[in-house]
Amino acid sequence: MAIPPVAPALLAPLLGLALGVLPLPGAPLHAQSRMVPGQVARFLDGDSVFVAVAVDLDAARFAVVRTGLLAFSGPNDPVFARTFRNEVLQPVIAERFAVTPRFVAVQADSERGYRGRIFGQEVTPLARNGLVVSDPLLLDPGLAALPETRQEALDGMLPRLRIGSESEMAAYWEVYGLEAGTMMEISVSLERQRAGVLTRIFRSMRGRQVPPAPVVSWTEPASGPVHGMALAVGVAELTNGNYDLKIAVAGPDGSVATAIRRFRVRGR
Repeated sequence: MAIPPVAPALLAPLLGLALGVLPLPGAPLHAQSRMVPGQVARFLDGDSVFVAVAVDLDAARFAVVRTGLLAFSGPNDPVFARTFRNEVLQPVIAERFAVTPRFVAVQADSERGYRGRIFGQEVTPLARNGLVVSDPLLLDPGLAALPETRQEALDGMLPRLRIGSESEMAAYWEVYGLEAGTMMEISVSLERQRAGVLTRIFRSMRGRQVPPAPVVSWTEPASGPVHGMALAVGVAELTNGNYDLKIAVAGPDGSVATAIRRFRVRGR
């Protein structure tokens, strides 16, 4: 028996639901939504967690004029927090949560009134006690100077975890749980995924530089319970592939906290 055709007026809403796109009241449906690249970073902020999300709006299939952040207890759970302000456009959205969301999504409005999700990622909680390191935040390599504050880092947050022909990449992260003046040892390395090969890196931090080495380590005192750090890494010799930027921080009591930022090199 032949299946009767579905009227376009009924098909459009169904297609929109499948694509994660919903029209605003009185607006037509946009059927070209797709997920775009992005970067998510978690920071501790007192008793709260601070989640920052940057997305590549140029990769969206419609002209985005406004973005918002949705937070979920799980990928299939209802929204429990929504940040959708009246700014014209926010390629980077950051929000403070009392409880770490397990899934975040970016919702976008088009200039013609379409609304849809263009990015989504699962989130795991950061440790709350002892020595802790935030997610390394990859930065725009074109920044005039390395950031000294979290806000400066957010202003330069890369919207995609991909490095092209740039000769340097930069990262920002925070260390938690040490009193001011406590000495800590920081180690940074670049490793190609699955190959287990360490790549020689170049460190530049607040004007100090050291020769390339597979692992760069140094000691410095913590400035307080929240210690921000920024780093420039030479990547001119990296070939196309997937890499891990690894940060390890050791405290005087032998405790060690680590963080990894995975990224891709393309176009070499």
